[in-house]
Amino acid sequence: MSSSSPLRQKLSATSRAFEQERAKGFTGADKIFFQRIIDATLLIEPAGAGISSLQDEYRKAFNILGVLVAMVLLIACANVANLKMAQSAMRSREMALRVAIGAGRGRLVQMLLVENAMLAVLAAGLGALFAWRSAPLVVTMIQSSDSPVRLLLYTDWRVLGFGVGLVFCVLLLFGVLPALRASAVKPVSALKGGDDDPHSRRRLMHGMIAAQVAFCFLVIFMSGLFVRTFESLSNKPLGFSPEQLLLMDVVAQQGQPPVVWDQIADNLRIVPGVERVAIAGWPLLSGGAWNNFVSVGGGSPSPIVTYLLAISPGWSETMKIPLLDGRDFRPGDTGPGQAIVNQSFVKTFLDGKNPIGKTFQERENHYQVVGLVADAPYGNLRDAIVPVAYIPFHEVNAQGVAQPETQETFLVRTSGSNPLALASVLRKAIPQARAGFRVSDLRT
Repeated sequence: MSSSSPLRQKLSATSRAFEQERAKGFTGADKIFFQRIIDATLLIEPAGAGISSLQDEYRKAFNILGVLVAMVLLIACANVANLKMAQSAMRSREMALRVAIGAGRGRLVQMLLVENAMLAVLAAGLGALFAWRSAPLVVTMIQSSDSPVRLLLYTDWRVLGFGVGLVFCVLLLFGVLPALRASAVKPVSALKGGDDDPHSRRRLMHGMIAAQVAFCFLVIFMSGLFVRTFESLSNKPLGFSPEQLLLMDVVAQQGQPPVVWDQIADNLRIVPGVERVAIAGWPLLSGGAWNNFVSVGGGSPSPIVTYLLAISPGWSETMKIPLLDGRDFRPGDTGPGQAIVNQSFVKTFLDGKNPIGKTFQERENHYQVVGLVADAPYGNLRDAIVPVAYIPFHEVNAQGVAQPETQETFLVRTSGSNPLALASVLRKAIPQARAGFRVSDLRT
């Protein structure tokens, strides 16, 4: 929406005043954080298509794919136009005979356009049928099971109007020219078996072939970029082993202390085919994030954001992330208290020095580093490795009381090559281990 929009100006002023009032109760790193929120620009997006993270994640890729599909369709249309041009050469005697018995050129163009329109309508109908069946299938392939999405393809006047307009444009672009060319036949020359203008016909066909080749080159080039990007992301080091790893998002009807979640993990460990089990607030590369500014060694807050993730003992071993120094969490470790950091944290805040025993502060929470693990991508494969501090899954408040949780992710490493083979067994094991718990999502 335009920056001069009265609605945007009004909402921007309201949002800024609200954030300024909220920031009065914060100091240090939090104050820096809220100042960035206060200075942020308010954007207003059209809500006609709804709000969905799926749109943000796939809109750009689908737009590019849409351009590629449009080019492929143009190539197909140009090919059909060339075939119609070749057909018009074969029908030259027919057209000459029609002219000889009194048919005007306009009548011939009308007849040929009707033939081309029938072909275009048939193709559009098949395309609409394919879209109606395939588009919802594509959505089901990219959606997550804990956030289902439906794609409703209503056929209203706008859809029909767009389809009719598209057919009309294609007919004008690739149907009129062959029709005009075929109707321009000279009866005497055609009936004698000659071609009235072979050079003009060849130039036209060669021009359309050249356009096809140009479009094909562009489609192949862009497809090559897609493949290259896919290969780069597929071969990018993860820092952990995703093979034989199953992720289960488990929710409880009401908040439960960490000891209850530990009991469920213990029950999962005795399931046949399960090697290791660990708990985390959310999986790596899932899009979940918790970040803030930290103060290292009692210094001032760093302007660089640190990402945090709550994990249970044995998490790095389950993920097969190497423990480079120090120790893993113990059952008695709580947060705030101990922390394990990654290599990027050490390079960013400690100049690459040994982090064991060093301290840092996140808001009012104080942590001491007890371990160092290798780097692993946190939220997205395309993002650079960020500083990460892993804190104990067992979190207590200022009075030392364990904080309840309503949702956690269980990471299950299986002994079989297909971890999904245990999906049904693990789904049943969760409510059997503790009533009131259920699996909301299960995936590799």
